[in-house]
Amino acid sequence: METTKALRAHAFLTGDLEGLKAQQKSAMPYNELIDFMQQRGFTPSAAADVVARLERSGSLLNLHGTILLQPGEVAHALAMVLPSSLSAARQQLEVARQELAALDSQQSKIKRRAIWRHRLFLSGGLSSQILIWGLLFRLTYYELSWDVMEPICFFVGGGQAIMAYTFFMMTRSEFSWEKALDRYVGKWEATQLQRAAFDVQRYTFLRAECSRLEDVVRAGERAELEAAARVKDHAKRGSSTPNASHNN
Repeated sequence: METTKALRAHAFLTGDLEGLKAQQKSAMPYNELIDFMQQRGFTPSAAADVVARLERSGSLLNLHGTILLQPGEVAHALAMVLPSSLSAARQQLEVARQELAALDSQQSKIKRRAIWRHRLFLSGGLSSQILIWGLLFRLTYYELSWDVMEPICFFVGGGQAIMAYTFFMMTRSEFSWEKALDRYVGKWEATQLQRAAFDVQRYTFLRAECSRLEDVVRAGERAELEAAARVKDHAKRGSSTPNASHNN
């Protein structure tokens, strides 16, 4: 029984827990983690047993009801909030913000052009539909007749069905104007980012790093304020003690 429980904990550690870490999830409430495990077939008691085992092994850290999924990062963060390294954290945050701002500027230019393409696609789609309708209307009532235009309209509709099925073959999803728009604009934007040598992984990393460093700096500043308050309170108590002794 003990071996089975240990194997179950190891399977969760190397399976679902690694999946959470891959999603860059570093912490979650204890109850949320238990619910997550129950959705994957664990009973409440089995889920609690697995979490307890992983806590004892150091793979998880329970901090007042919040489960830290990556305890290694906690040690790094604790080192950063020490008074001797708080200034270093501020410097790292400033450097990361500057680099992120440069990448944001590069991405925003491409994003603005992508929005323009988005509007152009919408306008072009509406214009093409109006043009087709107007052409068929004129041919039906002014140039030719309904008897001639009926098979032409059939082939036009059939051609649109062929285009929709071609879209399905390429994307394995049902055709819709929204999907076609997202595919066209998204592919164009990805191509432009690649041509501009935009480092998407570096951009994602810097966003996460700035968020982490901001938390570290806030925690360090809060710790400094609390330490200063304790020193001030201790000084007040020390100064009041001689006065009390003198009065006695």
